Amino acid sequence: MGGIKSFFGSRIVLIFLFVVVSEILSIYLISLGKFDFIVNKNNLRNIKYQEVTGTIYSDNSLIKKDDNSWVEARVTWQDIEPGLDKYNWSGVDKVIQNSGNRPILLTILIKHSRLSLCVEGEEQECPPRNEQEFINFISSLFDHTQGRILFFQIGDQLHKSNFQEDFKNYLSLIKQIDRLRGDRILVSSQIPLSSWQDYDKYLISNSGFQVLKIQADTGAIDTLENIEKFNSALKEKA
Repeated sequence: MGGIKSFFGSRIVLIFLFVVVSEILSIYLISLGKFDFIVNKNNLRNIKYQEVTGTIYSDNSLIKKDDNSWVEARVTWQDIEPGLDKYNWSGVDKVIQNSGNRPILLTILIKHSRLSLCVEGEEQECPPRNEQEFINFISSLFDHTQGRILFFQIGDQLHKSNFQEDFKNYLSLIKQIDRLRGDRILVSSQIPLSSWQDYDKYLISNSGFQVLKIQADTGAIDTLENIEKFNSALKEKA
């Protein structure tokens, strides 16, 4: 009997220790945001996505685990997919590694010397030569970064010099990407607040964006007025 009691007693102790260690580990992982996708915290109501203080990195090697709440990093299509269906994930992986547990907004610059319709020497972003090639690229990017990057911006900014002024082509891409985005959040290319009237007709409901990103002119006295007008225009269209 003593041996049986000893046996079951040791089992109970081991189970108890296992439960305690599991709870401590679970609490630690939850605090790091590792279960955000499972417990549906990856939505815009999450407070950590609403306090935006961060840095836009043009050089991703400079990303450090500092006190900023956000990281905005930029990569080009060609850097990730140098050859058709041949991917180099090292740059994206380094952004994730260096960002710690901070939310990441990954901006994909639509620049490719062979897979886009850029004129030779053109510095701006251009339409892809084949939409499906770009969609396949974005799908592979989503698969690779699943659970690690939530916010994506396709293109840097809506501007007359970008995308060869073909916003319909750009929005066609966005709508297709919206169909496969899953839990990810698509952020619009940056809209100049000072000339929002030139862009509001493209920002109707079902355009594919979950977040609109605007650029306010520093020190402009009419910034709040422009925001209010822009907001009213969006409500009317939606």
